[in-house]
Amino acid sequence: MRGVSKQYRGILLPLLGCVAFAVYWLAFGWQPMDRAELPLAALIHSAAGRSDFVDWAIIFFNRWWGEAVCVVLIYVSFLLVATRSTPEGEDRRRILGFSAVIFATWVVANFVGQDLIEPSVARESPAFLLGDGFTDLAVLHDTKVKVRSANSFPSNHGTVFMLVFTMSLYRYGRNAWLLLPVATLLSLPRCFTGAHWVGDSLVGSLLMTWLISASVMTTPLRKVVDRIEEIAVATLPDWLSGSTDYSLDPAPT
Repeated sequence: MRGVSKQYRGILLPLLGCVAFAVYWLAFGWQPMDRAELPLAALIHSAAGRSDFVDWAIIFFNRWWGEAVCVVLIYVSFLLVATRSTPEGEDRRRILGFSAVIFATWVVANFVGQDLIEPSVARESPAFLLGDGFTDLAVLHDTKVKVRSANSFPSNHGTVFMLVFTMSLYRYGRNAWLLLPVATLLSLPRCFTGAHWVGDSLVGSLLMTWLISASVMTTPLRKVVDRIEEIAVATLPDWLSGSTDYSLDPAPT
């Protein structure tokens, strides 16, 4: 029994954090958090409606092609952190193997957040509470953009970016903290439209992805992660290894 508990103690802290927040929500609901976050939501959303350039930039980053840009940015940031954190001589194909692990874990995290948590907790986005301070960009510019949601917690956008951060934190250590401000910044486009609270990412998505990442990286599942990295080393081309020492088979004479 002691051996089993030792294997899973890595998930204890994030699990306690999630349980503590669940107890808080059951006891007090969303109103205290909404009131505390409303001034910040109003400040962020105040950028909307002031300038056509800013408005269309906000709209761009809330459409699929802008979201794709954000995904590219977080992945490039991840690659920089992973490369910097990889010891000299270690095969860099392991980074690509770990990228596949992150993607598979994100599929699970997205299901948990979107299909299990969101319908259960039903937090309305700040658009419903901003009152006269709310600028509906969809109406103002006669375009399609998400400006409100009856189920905003946790943020699906935040789930993508926060998962990259939390998984990297367990894999690459303190260098991965550089990803937190990047993940936070990339989670903000929905906040500018009034569709999400900052807490939907910094509390909801971060807590959820922390627990899921700990479940993958600090339990016996870590052996699966290591195995996937080994498969990447065995199957991907040598030139991706980052080494200049590999040699090609000589051409036939």
